[in-house]
Amino acid sequence: MKLIMRILLALVVLVVLAVIAVPFLIPSGWIAEKVAEQVKVHTGRTLAFSQDTSLSFFPDIALTLKDARLSNPPDMPEGYVVSMETLRLKVALQPLISRKVEVQEFRLEKPAVNLLITGDGKSNWRLPETGGTPNGKSDSQGTGSLAPTDITLGPINIDGGRLRYLDERTGTSLKIDDINAAISLPKLDGAVTIKGDLVWNGEKVALDFKADEPAALAEDRASAVSFTLSAKPLAMGYAGKISLQQGFQMAGGVNVKTPNLRALARWADAPLAPGKGLGPFSVKSSLAYSNDKISLQKATLKLDGMNARGDMSVDLKGAVPFINGRLGVDKIDVNAYTSAGDGGGGDGGSAASGKWSTANIDMSGLRAVNANLSLNAGNIIYKKTTLSKAVVALTLKGGVLDAKLTNVGLYGGSAAGALRLNGARKVPALAGSLRTKGVKAYPFLKDFAGFEWLEGATAITAQVSAAGRNQASMVSTLGGTLNITFSDGAIRGVNIAKMIRGATKNILSGWEKEPSEKTDFSEFSANFNIAKGIASSNDLKLIGPLVRLNGKGTVSMPPKRLNFLISPKVVASLQGQGGLDDLSGITVPFRVEGPWANPKIYPDIEGILQNPEQAFQAFNKLLGGKNGIKGLDAKSLEKVVKKKTIKKVTKEIDKVLGEDGSKQLEELGGGLLKNLFKN
Repeated sequence: MKLIMRILLALVVLVVLAVIAVPFLIPSGWIAEKVAEQVKVHTGRTLAFSQDTSLSFFPDIALTLKDARLSNPPDMPEGYVVSMETLRLKVALQPLISRKVEVQEFRLEKPAVNLLITGDGKSNWRLPETGGTPNGKSDSQGTGSLAPTDITLGPINIDGGRLRYLDERTGTSLKIDDINAAISLPKLDGAVTIKGDLVWNGEKVALDFKADEPAALAEDRASAVSFTLSAKPLAMGYAGKISLQQGFQMAGGVNVKTPNLRALARWADAPLAPGKGLGPFSVKSSLAYSNDKISLQKATLKLDGMNARGDMSVDLKGAVPFINGRLGVDKIDVNAYTSAGDGGGGDGGSAASGKWSTANIDMSGLRAVNANLSLNAGNIIYKKTTLSKAVVALTLKGGVLDAKLTNVGLYGGSAAGALRLNGARKVPALAGSLRTKGVKAYPFLKDFAGFEWLEGATAITAQVSAAGRNQASMVSTLGGTLNITFSDGAIRGVNIAKMIRGATKNILSGWEKEPSEKTDFSEFSANFNIAKGIASSNDLKLIGPLVRLNGKGTVSMPPKRLNFLISPKVVASLQGQGGLDDLSGITVPFRVEGPWANPKIYPDIEGILQNPEQAFQAFNKLLGGKNGIKGLDAKSLEKVVKKKTIKKVTKEIDKVLGEDGSKQLEELGGGLLKNLFKN
């Protein structure tokens, strides 16, 4: 800016000289010679232009220079700091009598400004320390005495300008094209305002700029600056200080908003790695920028629907940005940065669909930045699972995310754990550990796995790992351990005690889930070993007021199926609960088998046959009442059972199988009972 001021001053002096010389015959090259001479005096540079120069005096003084070019300082590489197709200057004539200059027009057509800082820190816009010639001597021609005492500038207009900036020390560069601006600089040593537009990296940018001391910027000192700019990828406002002394630096308050952070990064020639997330972003903060490092203090940030407050910094020097900070955030939505797609199930692998998604998991967003963050999160969301009030220590480096969670609220209880998402591998992987207590089982299992059979307070200890390109592969490689205990809850959809009581009429058709039924328990627990997505347990246990049970089996996660053999025992009389018989002490093994969203429950006939003596006693009671059939021994029981049991069963199953099915059942039942009581 100071350079422009001195050039303008030289032109004004030239105009004064021209007015004095009007009465004389002026040679054609005189104007060009004097202009170049004055610029040399005031800037130490060489000004060259074509001979197609015009000067008029009435009604005002107007000067036009063509193809003007101002050189770099003598001690810098050859080149031009400024060049332009046309410079037009118009000065009111009458005020010159009082040595007052009123510039009515100062227009630069297609100016090109090339700003350079060399490796040793020299800038091509710097001026000599003195106001005289480069060697420090005063103006020997005495033209300084002709300089005006008062200069007033009208608008300075730039049409179709271009700016290039290069700092060889850091490699920082800037290219701006198609600059159209109106510059208001009423006094050469006063504030400047600029309003206009320009094109940067293919996008049109509207600019409103003010600098309180533009001369300070030219002298490598700081100046108070405020500006707003608006473009499709970015809206920004700033108020603070700017300096060019050690490269571009700024410190002040900033307000930034972009509809898409990835698009903004591409526009700024710093593209992020492909992936989900990093869309809508805004920040309002105190800001400091220097050497490609941005520091934000007391910042308010919004990203992908998440809101945060705190302090952070962003270092742009590396291959990807590095973020460091301490933030309080309303939520962390992991789903915004990882995706399993819709997959074959159409719902991303819900329990109802029976399928896990086969769409590729996209963890490439984890490679877009590196980070070291301490977060206090209101909620953490992954798929449908929500954790609340979490303290998270998060490290992200090279596509590997490590998160440690403490003081986490989880569905009415608490949890702590760790999670690693490895997006750096060709095949993505995860590993995690979790400890919970007091968690409400029903909403947690429903959101986490689509499992709606259990309720109660849950305590979980888990250590798992998996790898795969999609959700289905992840589930099929899942391995680890799981210890789980449910307290003071219920199994939804089934009343085990009532189910056993109905063995005589439901033994062949199986027990169906009844939404209104449930089995209360004080404890329901199991320990699982997980391998290739199959969780196996040999110590499933339930303790309830009416029933005890033990069991073993598997939860096969790839097909989402259950297969358990349960051995229950009714421990109290069912009288008063609609039962006709006292089944106390009778064990009727049953199986839970099928999809975990809707498994079938049915008696285990093979298990009954393994204990024929107990079966004899059970059937004696079932067929003869509380005291059994008097005088009935094992041999004669076969005849009674054959008649009475088949008759009962036939009635029950007629509705389902029809007459033909009943005949087949009678034949099957006779053979079954013969085997049952053969000894």
